[in-house]
Amino acid sequence: MPILAEKPLADSVELAARYVEMAEDAGVPLMVGLNFRFLPVTQEAMRLMDQTVGAPEFARFTYERWRDGWRPNFNKYPLTMDQPMLWEQSIHHFDLMRYVYKSEPVAVFGKTFNPSWSMYRDDANVSALITFANGVTVNYQGLWQSNWQAPGFQWRSECAKGVVIQNDQFGDLNYALHGDVALTSVPLPPYEQWINDAIALLAAFVAALRGTAPLLCSGCDHLNSLRMVQACILSAQQGQAINPADLNTHAKREIGQTQQSELQQRTSLS
Repeated sequence: MPILAEKPLADSVELAARYVEMAEDAGVPLMVGLNFRFLPVTQEAMRLMDQTVGAPEFARFTYERWRDGWRPNFNKYPLTMDQPMLWEQSIHHFDLMRYVYKSEPVAVFGKTFNPSWSMYRDDANVSALITFANGVTVNYQGLWQSNWQAPGFQWRSECAKGVVIQNDQFGDLNYALHGDVALTSVPLPPYEQWINDAIALLAAFVAALRGTAPLLCSGCDHLNSLRMVQACILSAQQGQAINPADLNTHAKREIGQTQQSELQQRTSLS
């Protein structure tokens, strides 16, 4: 059966790559639910860059939140998991960067950390400088443990003819050309949070199964976003920039080792 999976597909590149390979070998379509791609604000920001303000060159992406991991309606696993911000939240942001800027990252210089008041076992805050193949450089800050309950969000893209500024992760989109004295607010269609984007994602999945559209957010494509997460973790550990593409070879090697281990186990059992 075709698979529509939650993100992240796994909490390691190696395991996710194994899942993707299994799906491909079985001829099973695998789509990952990156619903932020389907937000009206995301689509309109891309249109602005294509038609109004020109190609992006550098950006600042800021996501600030005090996430109460003990809330009754929240999954408790992030409280004890490794790198909860990166695997659970930044994966959305990194995927959006790849999607909106239409390019793959070539260098990630990251630092992860945990403030004294954090309720999470592992690092819940992330800073990173990300460079893409088309030259776009993004200064990223992602916080699950800021120290103010009011959330903060801004994604500002500096483009060839002006700027695109998104002040809310679900809307509040603005732009200005270089000579403008003020921002112009961009009208967006009516949107119900978590509903319209889910409907659009499901419609895209159904269209791909019917053969009327390509499969979006495929497992194979998702691996490139997961490698950004892994590159950020490795960079924080090693103190140097990491090219996510270099992790592709490592993942293939790990898959090969896993397959060899499984073969040995089957042989011993037989």
